[in-house]
Amino acid sequence: MAEGRTIYRNITKGVLSCLTSNIAEFVVNTASLALASLFGVPLALNVLQILAIDLLGEIFPIAALGKDPAEGETMKDPPRDSRARILNGRSIVDVLWCGSLIGVFAMVNYLVFFSRNGIDPFSQPVPAVLLAEAMSTTYVTIMVCQLVSIIQRRSVHGFFTRYQFANPSFWYAVSLAVTIMLVIVYVPLVAGFFGTSGLGVLDWAFVLGAAVLFLGVREGAAALRRRGASAPAGRA
Repeated sequence: MAEGRTIYRNITKGVLSCLTSNIAEFVVNTASLALASLFGVPLALNVLQILAIDLLGEIFPIAALGKDPAEGETMKDPPRDSRARILNGRSIVDVLWCGSLIGVFAMVNYLVFFSRNGIDPFSQPVPAVLLAEAMSTTYVTIMVCQLVSIIQRRSVHGFFTRYQFANPSFWYAVSLAVTIMLVIVYVPLVAGFFGTSGLGVLDWAFVLGAAVLFLGVREGAAALRRRGASAPAGRA
């Protein structure tokens, strides 16, 4: 029974993590297409960068979730309703707002990049070098926030828990995903293929700032849910 519950929970984590990234990409692409159509702003991601997120980035950590062991509370949960589905009202809302948040942070970093470099993409051409760096900022923001999202979603206790060390394979997979991301951004031959460019220190500050803000919102929301679930009836 414990093994069955663990398998179901790991599948759930993987499915919701994958959908979160898809929503983030949808938000970025929709906003980017709208800005391109209305104001001529260059697209924030190209096709290869989207594929790099889905096929070369998140796939390894998500696959490694399948080796996550049972968490301490697994057997304390009530039996799962046989009619229950991974995608229900609560999980859909969670995926939508979580993915949208990543997408908004990525688009903000994309547009702020131009402002930091004295370029108005709404009214003037963007040099190819700066466009590649701006797109890289978008790509890396989504990747880093998505990895934070996967880690935070692994445990019912959130990001900061000893359970995070229960599956070494997961961290090998995260390391591989980060390595691939850095190769795509910094190795010239690969960067030329993906249309990316190396990020500077300030670019990384904005990327990591987005990841920290995202984690803060996620952890805050999770803490409120746990507090509400533990509150006595009539006081929640």
